[in-house]
Amino acid sequence: MEDSIQGVSDDSEPGSENERREKLFRLRNRLARQPGDLELIEEYVGLVLDSTSQEDGAEDLETYDRLEGFLLSRAEDVEPEEIDALLEMANNLDERRERVLRQSEPDVQSSETDQKAVDAYEKRGKDGIDTTVPENPEEAEQKLSLSKAVQALIRDQDREPLDGLSNLIERLQVATQADTSLRRAKQIIESAREESDSSQAAYILQSAEQAIQQLVMKRSDLGSARREKIQETVQELERVSGKITKARRSEEDRRRWERFLDGHGEDLEELESWDPHGEEKQFREKFQSVSDGEDGSTKLSMAKTRKEPRRNILTKKIARLKDLLQTMSSVTDEMSTSSGQEKARKKIESLSQTLEAAQQKREQVYNEFALARIRKCFSKAEGETGAWDDKAGIADQLVKYLAEVDQRFLTSEVGRSYSEVFEHLYGKLKRAKSDDDFEEEGRKLNVLKRMNETEVIGIESF
Repeated sequence: MEDSIQGVSDDSEPGSENERREKLFRLRNRLARQPGDLELIEEYVGLVLDSTSQEDGAEDLETYDRLEGFLLSRAEDVEPEEIDALLEMANNLDERRERVLRQSEPDVQSSETDQKAVDAYEKRGKDGIDTTVPENPEEAEQKLSLSKAVQALIRDQDREPLDGLSNLIERLQVATQADTSLRRAKQIIESAREESDSSQAAYILQSAEQAIQQLVMKRSDLGSARREKIQETVQELERVSGKITKARRSEEDRRRWERFLDGHGEDLEELESWDPHGEEKQFREKFQSVSDGEDGSTKLSMAKTRKEPRRNILTKKIARLKDLLQTMSSVTDEMSTSSGQEKARKKIESLSQTLEAAQQKREQVYNEFALARIRKCFSKAEGETGAWDDKAGIADQLVKYLAEVDQRFLTSEVGRSYSEVFEHLYGKLKRAKSDDDFEEEGRKLNVLKRMNETEVIGIESF
C-alpha cells in the first residue's frame, strides 16, 4: 500500500474526466450509506489521488490534508480490527506528502548555490555566523538552503567547521517546517470555509487541527513573530470550526425534522387544521338525546352516517394528538440548535393548545350527555309514577338513566344535579330490612346492586 493506496498506482491508466467524476460521485454515495466499508475507503482515497494527479499534473499537498481528515473521520466507522489498516493508509499518505515536499525543495548542489556557499563561507570565516532566523518564510527558506550548502561545502572540501552552523540549520528547519505547516493549515481552513457540505467541511478541518496541534507543541522553539501567527491561526480555526459546527448541527436538525415529517407529516397537517369545536354538531346529533330501546334498555340515540356510526371522535383525536406530541418532544430533545428547537416547539405549543381544547370539549360534551340523562331520569320517574308511590318504577329509572353516568368526569354543577335527583328519587325507595332486599324490586339495596352491575358509559366514548 506504500505507493498504491487501494491498488491505484502512480502509473495507472487514467480514465476520462467524466468517468472519474462519475466514479467519485458514486463512491461518495456508497460511502454515505456504508461509512465503515474499508474497501470503499481505500478505493475512494486511491481515486482522489489519481484524479488530482491527472488534473493538475502533480499531487497537490492540499489533497493529502483533505484525505487525512477523511481517514480520521472514518476511524469511528470501521471495525476495531480494521483500525491498523486505516492507520497504514494514513501513514502512506504522510510518506507520499514528504516525498512531494522533498521534490519541491531547491537543489542545494547547483552551481549557483555552490558559489554562494563559497562566498558565504569566506565571509562567515571572517565575520562569524549570522545566527538569526528570518521572520519572512521565503528568507528563512533561502537561508536554510544556503546554510545546508555551506555545510555540504565544509564536508566535501574538508574545510574548517563553522561554530553554530549545525544549530542554526536545526533552528531554520524548525522555522521553515512551522511556516509550511502554517501555510497548510491556512489552506485547509480556507478549503473548509468554502466547502458547502458541512460534514465534509468538518472532515477537512480535522487536518488543520492536527497541523496546528503540532505547531503548538513546537511553539517554544519559535520566534515571537511565528508564535503570533500560530495564535492567529488557532483563533481563525476556532471561528471557522464554530461556524461549521453550527451549520452541521443545523443540517442534522433539518434532517431530523424531515424524517419526522416523512413519517408523521399527514397527521401533523390534519391535526393542526382540526378544530375540536367543529365536532359539536355531530356530538349533539349522535350522543346527546337518550331513548329507550325496544328491549327496555337504555340506548344512546346515534345518527348514523351512510356507512356506520362514528363514535369516540374526540377520544381518538386526543390519542393521536398525544402520540404525535410525544414523538415531537423526542425529536426536539435530539435537536442541538436553538432555531431547530424553536421551530419544533412552536408546533408543539400549537398542538398542545388543540389537545387542551379537545379535552375541554370532550368534558363539555360528556356533561351535556350526563345532564340530559339526569333530566330524563327525573321526568320519566315523575311521569310514570304519578304520585311517586311506584317504588319499582322509580328504581328502574335510576338504574336505566343514572347508572351509566361516570361521576368522575362531571363538573361540580352537573355532579350536584346528579346527586340532587338521585337522593330525591332514592329517598322514596323502601328501606333495607333483610338480606332479601338485594333482590326485591323497589328496595334501596336492590337499586344499589343493579347500579353497581351496570357498565358505565365513560368519557372515552366521546
